[in-house]
Amino acid sequence: MTEEETENEEEKIVKASCSFCGKEIECPEKMLKVDKHMCYECYKNPPVEISEKELSKIHIDIPINKLNEMFYDAVATQMKEIAFPKIWQERKSELKEISKKELAELMFLEGAMAGAGFLFETMKDKEENDIVEESLK
Repeated sequence: MTEEETENEEEKIVKASCSFCGKEIECPEKMLKVDKHMCYECYKNPPVEISEKELSKIHIDIPINKLNEMFYDAVATQMKEIAFPKIWQERKSELKEISKKELAELMFLEGAMAGAGFLFETMKDKEENDIVEESLK
C-alpha cells in the first residue's frame, strides 16, 4: 500500500448526527467513537453550556472556509496580545500626543507590517520545507 493510499484510507469521511440538534454532519471514520458530535452552528451558538474540557472530547464539523477564518482570527488575536504591549511600551509617550486619526493610521500600518511579516515568514518556512523534502527524495 502506498503512502497516498494510506492517507486516503485514514481520511475516510462518513455521516454522523450532531448530538445537540440532530443535523447530519461529516465525520472522519476514525472519530465516530467520540462521546459527541457537533455541527458548526451548535459550536458557534451552543444550545447548552459546554466546558473547555467537555469541548475537547467532542468532534466538531467545521467547514474549511470557517476553519480559515478561525485561524486568521486566532493569529490576529495572538499578534494583538503580543505586539500591542510591546509597541505601547516602546512608544507610549509619542502615541499619547498624536491625533486619533494618526493613531489609527499608525496602528493599521503596524498591523499590516506584522501581518506581512507573518506571511513572508510562513512562505519562507514553506519554501525551506519544500527544499528539504526535495533533497530527501
